Amino acid sequence: MHYYQFNIKDYRKDTAHLLPIEHYIYRQLIDWYYLDEREIPKETQSVMRRLGLVSENEPDLLNVLNDFFFETETGWKHKRIEEEIANYHVRAQANRDNGKKGGRPKKQQDTKTRKPKKTQSVNLANPTKSEKNPTKSEKNPNQEPITNNQEDKEKTKGKKKSPSPEDVEVAAWMWEHIDILAPGQKKPNFEIWADDIRKLRQIDGRSLDDIKAVFQWAHNDDFWRTNIRSPAKLRDRFDDLNAKRLNTRKRKDNGKSEGSLAEKNYEDGARLGVLAGYVQG
Repeated sequence: MHYYQFNIKDYRKDTAHLLPIEHYIYRQLIDWYYLDEREIPKETQSVMRRLGLVSENEPDLLNVLNDFFFETETGWKHKRIEEEIANYHVRAQANRDNGKKGGRPKKQQDTKTRKPKKTQSVNLANPTKSEKNPTKSEKNPNQEPITNNQEDKEKTKGKKKSPSPEDVEVAAWMWEHIDILAPGQKKPNFEIWADDIRKLRQIDGRSLDDIKAVFQWAHNDDFWRTNIRSPAKLRDRFDDLNAKRLNTRKRKDNGKSEGSLAEKNYEDGARLGVLAGYVQG
Protein backbone atom coordinates (compact mmCIF):
# COMPACT_ATOMS: atom_id res chain seq x y z
CA MET A 1 0.00 0.00 0.00
CA HIS A 2 1.31 3.44 -0.96
CA TYR A 3 -1.46 5.40 0.78
CA TYR A 4 -3.34 5.24 4.08
CA GLN A 5 -5.53 7.62 6.07
CA PHE A 6 -3.94 9.24 9.12
CA ASN A 7 -6.17 10.56 11.93
CA ILE A 8 -4.16 13.21 13.80
CA LYS A 9 -6.58 13.40 16.74
CA ASP A 10 -6.54 9.65 17.41
CA TYR A 11 -2.78 9.49 17.02
CA ARG A 12 -2.13 12.30 19.49
CA LYS A 13 -4.53 10.76 22.00
CA ASP A 14 -2.82 7.35 21.84
CA THR A 15 0.78 8.62 21.76
CA ALA A 16 0.80 11.52 24.23
CA HIS A 17 3.26 9.61 26.44
CA LEU A 18 5.90 9.04 23.75
CA LEU A 19 9.26 10.76 23.58
CA PRO A 20 10.25 12.49 20.31
CA ILE A 21 12.51 9.58 19.30
CA GLU A 22 9.66 7.16 20.05
CA HIS A 23 7.32 9.20 17.83
CA TYR A 24 9.85 8.88 15.01
CA ILE A 25 10.16 5.12 15.53
CA TYR A 26 6.39 4.57 15.63
CA ARG A 27 5.70 6.58 12.48
CA GLN A 28 8.51 4.82 10.61
CA LEU A 29 7.19 1.41 11.70
CA ILE A 30 3.68 2.35 10.50
CA ASP A 31 4.98 3.40 7.07
CA TRP A 32 7.12 0.26 6.84
CA TYR A 33 4.14 -1.96 7.76
CA TYR A 34 1.84 -0.47 5.14
CA LEU A 35 4.49 -0.37 2.41
CA ASP A 36 5.58 -4.00 2.81
CA GLU A 37 2.12 -5.23 3.89
CA ARG A 38 3.60 -7.54 6.48
CA GLU A 39 4.51 -7.66 10.16
CA ILE A 40 7.67 -6.10 11.64
CA PRO A 41 10.51 -8.66 12.00
CA LYS A 42 11.27 -9.96 15.48
CA GLU A 43 15.01 -9.43 14.97
CA THR A 44 15.48 -5.99 16.52
CA GLN A 45 18.93 -5.46 15.01
CA SER A 46 17.59 -5.59 11.45
CA VAL A 47 14.75 -3.24 12.43
CA MET A 48 17.19 -0.77 13.98
CA ARG A 49 19.35 -0.97 10.86
CA ARG A 50 16.44 -0.15 8.56
CA LEU A 51 15.26 2.73 10.77
CA GLY A 52 18.76 4.18 11.08
CA LEU A 53 18.87 3.72 14.87
CA VAL A 54 21.87 3.15 17.11
CA SER A 55 22.28 0.79 20.07
CA GLU A 56 21.20 3.48 22.54
CA ASN A 57 17.78 3.56 20.83
CA GLU A 58 17.01 -0.15 21.33
CA PRO A 59 15.00 0.46 24.57
CA ASP A 60 12.95 3.10 22.72
CA LEU A 61 12.23 0.62 19.93
CA LEU A 62 11.12 -2.05 22.38
CA ASN A 63 8.88 0.43 24.19
CA VAL A 64 7.06 1.25 20.95
CA LEU A 65 6.73 -2.39 19.91
CA ASN A 66 5.33 -3.41 23.30
CA ASP A 67 2.92 -0.44 23.43
CA PHE A 68 1.35 -0.69 19.98
CA PHE A 69 2.15 -4.13 18.52
CA PHE A 70 1.68 -7.73 19.65
CA GLU A 71 4.33 -10.39 19.16
CA THR A 72 3.66 -13.54 17.13
CA GLU A 73 5.80 -16.37 15.82
CA THR A 74 6.39 -14.52 12.55
CA GLY A 75 6.92 -11.01 13.94
CA TRP A 76 5.30 -7.96 15.53
CA LYS A 77 1.75 -7.36 14.28
CA HIS A 78 -0.55 -4.34 14.50
CA LYS A 79 -4.28 -5.10 14.75
CA ARG A 80 -5.65 -2.00 13.01
CA ILE A 81 -3.12 -2.04 10.18
CA GLU A 82 -3.81 -5.73 9.54
CA GLU A 83 -7.54 -4.95 9.22
CA GLU A 84 -6.96 -2.04 6.83
CA ILE A 85 -4.62 -4.09 4.63
CA ALA A 86 -7.23 -6.85 4.44
CA ASN A 87 -9.96 -4.34 3.49
CA TYR A 88 -7.67 -2.82 0.89
CA HIS A 89 -7.21 -6.18 -0.84
CA VAL A 90 -10.97 -6.83 -0.79
CA ARG A 91 -11.61 -3.48 -2.53
CA ALA A 92 -8.76 -4.09 -4.98
CA GLN A 93 -10.20 -7.49 -5.94
CA ALA A 94 -13.65 -5.97 -6.44
CA ASN A 95 -12.15 -3.32 -8.73
CA ARG A 96 -10.34 -6.00 -10.73
CA ASP A 97 -13.57 -7.99 -11.13
CA ASN A 98 -15.41 -4.87 -12.31
CA GLY A 99 -12.60 -4.13 -14.72
CA LYS A 100 -12.96 -7.56 -16.32
CA LYS A 101 -16.65 -6.84 -16.83
CA GLY A 102 -15.91 -3.54 -18.53
CA GLY A 103 -16.05 -1.26 -15.49
CA ARG A 104 -18.83 -0.34 -13.13
CA PRO A 105 -22.36 -0.81 -14.53
CA LYS A 106 -23.87 2.41 -15.82
CA LYS A 107 -26.99 3.80 -14.18
CA GLN A 108 -30.09 3.26 -16.31
CA GLN A 109 -32.31 6.36 -16.67
CA ASP A 110 -36.04 5.86 -16.94
CA THR A 111 -37.24 7.14 -20.32
CA LYS A 112 -40.59 8.12 -18.82
CA THR A 113 -39.02 10.51 -16.33
CA ARG A 114 -36.37 11.85 -18.70
CA LYS A 115 -36.88 15.56 -19.30
CA PRO A 116 -36.93 16.72 -22.93
CA LYS A 117 -34.18 19.03 -24.07
CA LYS A 118 -35.01 22.69 -24.26
CA THR A 119 -35.20 24.12 -27.77
CA GLN A 120 -35.09 27.69 -29.01
CA SER A 121 -38.48 29.34 -29.50
CA VAL A 122 -39.01 30.74 -32.99
CA ASN A 123 -41.60 33.39 -34.01
CA LEU A 124 -41.83 33.26 -37.80
CA ALA A 125 -44.42 36.01 -37.98
CA ASN A 126 -42.54 38.69 -36.04
CA PRO A 127 -38.85 37.73 -35.73
CA THR A 128 -36.86 39.72 -33.23
CA LYS A 129 -33.57 41.41 -33.94
CA SER A 130 -31.63 38.54 -32.40
CA GLU A 131 -33.58 36.04 -34.47
CA LYS A 132 -32.74 37.94 -37.68
CA ASN A 133 -29.01 38.02 -36.81
CA PRO A 134 -28.35 35.17 -34.40
CA THR A 135 -25.01 35.00 -32.61
CA LYS A 136 -22.72 32.02 -32.76
CA SER A 137 -24.13 30.56 -29.55
CA GLU A 138 -27.73 31.24 -30.66
CA LYS A 139 -27.23 29.24 -33.83
CA ASN A 140 -26.61 26.21 -31.64
CA PRO A 141 -28.59 26.86 -28.40
CA ASN A 142 -27.68 23.52 -26.83
CA GLN A 143 -23.96 24.27 -27.06
CA GLU A 144 -22.47 26.16 -24.14
CA PRO A 145 -20.16 29.03 -25.15
CA ILE A 146 -16.50 28.12 -25.11
CA THR A 147 -14.43 30.24 -22.74
CA ASN A 148 -10.76 31.11 -23.04
CA ASN A 149 -9.93 28.65 -20.25
CA GLN A 150 -11.66 25.83 -22.10
CA GLU A 151 -9.75 26.70 -25.26
CA ASP A 152 -6.48 26.61 -23.36
CA LYS A 153 -7.35 23.21 -21.92
CA GLU A 154 -8.24 21.86 -25.34
CA LYS A 155 -4.94 23.12 -26.76
CA THR A 156 -2.89 21.46 -24.03
CA LYS A 157 -5.03 18.33 -23.74
CA GLY A 158 -3.22 15.18 -24.81
CA LYS A 159 0.28 16.64 -24.51
CA LYS A 160 2.46 14.36 -22.41
CA LYS A 161 5.44 15.86 -20.62
CA SER A 162 8.69 14.32 -21.77
CA PRO A 163 11.88 13.75 -19.78
CA SER A 164 14.77 16.11 -20.39
CA PRO A 165 18.16 14.93 -21.73
CA GLU A 166 19.50 15.35 -18.18
CA ASP A 167 16.82 12.95 -16.89
CA VAL A 168 17.90 10.37 -19.46
CA GLU A 169 21.53 10.89 -18.50
CA VAL A 170 20.83 10.34 -14.77
CA ALA A 171 18.77 7.21 -15.57
CA ALA A 172 21.70 5.77 -17.55
CA TRP A 173 24.10 6.72 -14.74
CA MET A 174 21.97 4.83 -12.21
CA TRP A 175 21.85 1.75 -14.43
CA GLU A 176 25.66 1.71 -14.75
CA HIS A 177 25.99 1.54 -10.95
CA ILE A 178 23.31 -1.16 -10.61
CA ASP A 179 24.77 -3.23 -13.45
CA ILE A 180 28.21 -3.18 -11.80
CA LEU A 181 26.67 -4.42 -8.53
CA ALA A 182 24.68 -7.23 -10.18
CA PRO A 183 25.86 -7.76 -13.78
CA GLY A 184 23.85 -9.75 -16.28
CA GLN A 185 20.48 -8.23 -15.51
CA LYS A 186 18.00 -7.37 -18.23
CA LYS A 187 18.26 -3.75 -19.28
CA PRO A 188 15.34 -1.61 -18.08
CA ASN A 189 13.06 0.62 -20.12
CA PHE A 190 15.10 3.82 -20.00
CA GLU A 191 12.13 5.88 -21.16
CA ILE A 192 10.20 4.86 -18.02
CA TRP A 193 13.27 5.37 -15.84
CA ALA A 194 13.88 8.85 -17.23
CA ASP A 195 10.21 9.75 -16.73
CA ASP A 196 10.49 8.71 -13.05
CA ILE A 197 13.50 11.01 -12.74
CA ARG A 198 11.38 13.78 -14.29
CA LYS A 199 8.64 13.17 -11.72
CA LEU A 200 11.20 13.43 -8.93
CA ARG A 201 12.19 16.84 -10.31
CA GLN A 202 8.97 18.40 -11.49
CA ILE A 203 6.41 16.86 -9.13
CA ASP A 204 8.44 16.19 -5.98
CA GLY A 205 10.74 19.22 -6.35
CA ARG A 206 14.07 17.34 -6.12
CA SER A 207 17.21 18.60 -7.81
CA LEU A 208 19.30 16.29 -10.00
CA ASP A 209 22.23 16.69 -7.59
CA ASP A 210 20.06 15.56 -4.64
CA ILE A 211 18.68 12.64 -6.65
CA LYS A 212 22.19 11.43 -7.50
CA ALA A 213 23.45 12.00 -3.94
CA VAL A 214 20.63 10.01 -2.32
CA PHE A 215 20.96 7.17 -4.83
CA GLN A 216 24.74 7.08 -4.34
CA TRP A 217 24.28 6.83 -0.57
CA ALA A 218 21.73 4.01 -0.93
CA HIS A 219 24.00 2.23 -3.43
CA ASN A 220 26.89 2.31 -0.94
CA ASP A 221 24.73 1.01 1.94
CA ASP A 222 24.80 -2.77 2.48
CA PHE A 223 21.04 -2.99 3.09
CA TRP A 224 19.58 -0.43 0.68
CA ARG A 225 21.72 -1.30 -2.34
CA THR A 226 19.67 -4.49 -2.78
CA ASN A 227 16.34 -2.66 -2.42
CA ILE A 228 16.82 0.55 -4.44
CA ARG A 229 17.34 -0.66 -7.99
CA SER A 230 15.20 1.74 -9.98
CA PRO A 231 14.17 5.41 -9.97
CA ALA A 232 10.63 4.36 -8.98
CA LYS A 233 11.94 2.62 -5.83
CA LEU A 234 14.14 5.63 -5.12
CA ARG A 235 11.13 7.94 -5.39
CA ASP A 236 9.05 5.80 -3.01
CA ARG A 237 11.68 5.94 -0.24
CA PHE A 238 13.38 9.25 -1.08
CA ASP A 239 12.46 11.09 2.14
CA ASP A 240 13.60 8.21 4.38
CA LEU A 241 16.83 7.69 2.48
CA ASN A 242 17.68 11.39 2.41
CA ALA A 243 17.10 11.67 6.17
CA LYS A 244 19.38 8.70 6.81
CA ARG A 245 22.02 10.13 4.46
CA LEU A 246 22.04 13.48 6.23
CA ASN A 247 22.08 11.80 9.64
CA THR A 248 25.07 9.66 8.63
CA ARG A 249 26.93 12.69 7.30
CA LYS A 250 26.20 14.59 10.51
CA ARG A 251 27.63 11.77 12.64
CA LYS A 252 30.76 11.69 10.48
CA ASP A 253 31.17 15.46 10.76
CA ASN A 254 30.82 15.24 14.54
CA GLY A 255 33.45 12.52 14.63
CA LYS A 256 35.84 14.67 12.61
CA SER A 257 35.25 17.61 14.93
CA GLU A 258 36.00 15.50 18.00
CA GLY A 259 39.12 14.14 16.34
CA SER A 260 40.34 17.60 15.42
CA LEU A 261 39.76 18.79 19.00
CA ALA A 262 41.73 15.87 20.39
CA GLU A 263 44.62 16.59 18.02
CA LYS A 264 44.57 20.26 19.01
CA ASN A 265 44.64 19.36 22.74
CA TYR A 266 47.55 17.01 22.11
CA GLU A 267 49.50 19.67 20.24
CA ASP A 268 48.80 22.26 22.97
CA GLY A 269 50.00 19.81 25.62
CA ALA A 270 53.14 19.10 23.66
CA ARG A 271 53.94 22.79 23.37
CA LEU A 272 53.45 23.27 27.10
CA GLY A 273 55.73 20.34 27.82
CA VAL A 274 58.47 21.76 25.60
CA LEU A 275 58.09 25.19 27.19
CA ALA A 276 58.23 23.73 30.72
CA GLY A 277 61.43 21.85 29.86
CA TYR A 278 62.93 25.01 28.44
CA VAL A 279 62.13 27.01 31.60
CA GLN A 280 63.55 24.33 33.91
CA GLY A 281 66.70 24.19 31.84
